[in-house]
Amino acid sequence: MRIIVVIALLVAELGAAWAQSASPLGESRPLLALHSPATAAGLDRIERYLFTESALSGRVAGLLALVTAREMNLVHEWSIREDAARASGLEPAVIDVIRNNAPVAALSRDDALLIDFGRQLFRNRHVRSETFAALVDLLGQQDAFDAIMLLAYPAMAGILQRAVDQQPPAGWNAARLPRIANVGTPTGRPAEFVPLAERPPLAPDVYEDSYYRFPLLAREDLAPRAQEIFDRVVGADRPGTPRGPVGMTFLSAALVEPVRDINNALRVNGVIGTRLAEIVIAATGREMNSQYQWTVHGAGAAQAGAGQAVLDAIRTDAPVDGLDAKDAIAITITRELFREETVRSETFAKAVDLFGTRGTVEIVALIGDYLMMTTVYNALGMRLRPDQEATLPHRAGAPVGAEWR
Repeated sequence: MRIIVVIALLVAELGAAWAQSASPLGESRPLLALHSPATAAGLDRIERYLFTESALSGRVAGLLALVTAREMNLVHEWSIREDAARASGLEPAVIDVIRNNAPVAALSRDDALLIDFGRQLFRNRHVRSETFAALVDLLGQQDAFDAIMLLAYPAMAGILQRAVDQQPPAGWNAARLPRIANVGTPTGRPAEFVPLAERPPLAPDVYEDSYYRFPLLAREDLAPRAQEIFDRVVGADRPGTPRGPVGMTFLSAALVEPVRDINNALRVNGVIGTRLAEIVIAATGREMNSQYQWTVHGAGAAQAGAGQAVLDAIRTDAPVDGLDAKDAIAITITRELFREETVRSETFAKAVDLFGTRGTVEIVALIGDYLMMTTVYNALGMRLRPDQEATLPHRAGAPVGAEWR
């Protein structure tokens, strides 16, 4: 099962019963292409690269995807990835450690590192410097980035599965992924805030040009194929990669264009428009307690005309009753996906009524897209620049993300 199938189900089953089964990828792609073809193509390319073409495809890819499914309690994703992981050679004992949140001490050093990395990333929204360094030592720069994407990408799949209440296949045994306390990311207590500590100094492993754990890349240092992509995406007249998601994805150049294409399809060319797209992204940043996403996309929403009432409601977890109906339902979908791990039936129906099929697809996909990219930021230790202030009130009970470490 691929992520595209989930969106296809969303498209096919809107206004009917929740999706319960899926067709093969090849059958579902044309259906999704009617609604958001660039998004469908981008997701397809990311999945194919990570799971079948990258150096980590197979056993390691299966292990990392299972870690994400465990941390986010993604029953449907687990039901798909477990069998594929077994077929790729992942041992049942390793799967059981992930499934049961068991200690990793009895595993190989490499497997223990990969599982510990994922657990830190989801539970703390940050990975310790020594753990990050160990991953790079083990895999090298590109494969380490691919490993991070193999954790982040299934998180996006999970958002889409939650939105349509995607269930595992008939005959599913709930013991294959039991609910376990203290896994995943605490969202914190909405509207209950605590002060952040003083801004910490820049960590020794964070570079001053990029403000994350890898330096910006010079065009001349890229492989010929990556230089071709650089010239199309960044421009041949630029000396190096920009800061942010485009620059980061050049760490594994095959991911640059599909990630960009998804972003453009949803933010620039989507039917919901730039204003609402920025509101959805800002609301996602709020739910993830991401100072970085709030700084960038709160400002983007303001510039796009969101209005102070909308921004204040997002920032402070205030009720949305007095907002425009479209703004209110977009924020509500975001909140429910993170806080309740689903979208309520009445919320879903209202979204379809207000935005139509394609608009609903775009809102959910945007939430998943920015969950994916914020997860990457957290893994890379993305920091705010000195001129960027932490203006998002920090929720009590939520971990402090990489931006303030």
